Amino acid sequence: ESIAHIREESFAGIVTDLAYLKHSLNRRMEFGRLVENVSDSYFDELEARLPAWDPVPFNLTHNNRWAR
Repeated sequence: ESIAHIREESFAGIVTDLAYLKHSLNRRMEFGRLVENVSDSYFDELEARLPAWDPVPFNLTHNNRWAR
């Protein structure tokens, strides 16, 4: 499975051969299937991969501790 991680301003994203997901690091913003027969649980798996890729901003945002 090919995986690409994407950053767009304050958003993080992940794209695989099967689907894509855009996330604000606080909540899921957009997602879609790139092929048929992708289960809804697959998007939960993609979402779970994002913190491992970018843990510091995710944890700060998730715990409401983001500051400038």
